[in-house]
Amino acid sequence: MGEEAVAPDVAFTVEMSQTGTPQLRVRIKDRNIPIDISSAQAAALGQALLATSVLCSPDNPRPPNGARIETCHLPLVGWRVGITDDQRWPVLGLKLRGGAELTIRLMPKDAFGCGRQLQQVAGLFARPPGTPVS
Repeated sequence: MGEEAVAPDVAFTVEMSQTGTPQLRVRIKDRNIPIDISSAQAAALGQALLATSVLCSPDNPRPPNGARIETCHLPLVGWRVGITDDQRWPVLGLKLRGGAELTIRLMPKDAFGCGRQLQQVAGLFARPPGTPVS
């Protein structure tokens, strides 16, 4: 059974409500359910949805029935680097197993620091087994 067959008449959107708070809207068939949420709730829901996308992707073993999904390590299947359209900020684009794509805008100093630390960590895996890490 394909993904679309599971919940064909369900859709989700997020918008700002008339009171200025984030609002999750759940549409089930012809019913629209607005739910006000905080930014912290949005972050937790976002993490859970990204984890669900990864954990329930076709090439991944599914979590057991009834398991609560909150977060997981998100496996990367592709990445790219670039700059914003106004050429003011470095950006890192990440594609995750499950299909989600994230674009992260970095401060230039953070891009340098992140790059340096990634090189250092990657270097740990280039050493022969048993080589001490300093």
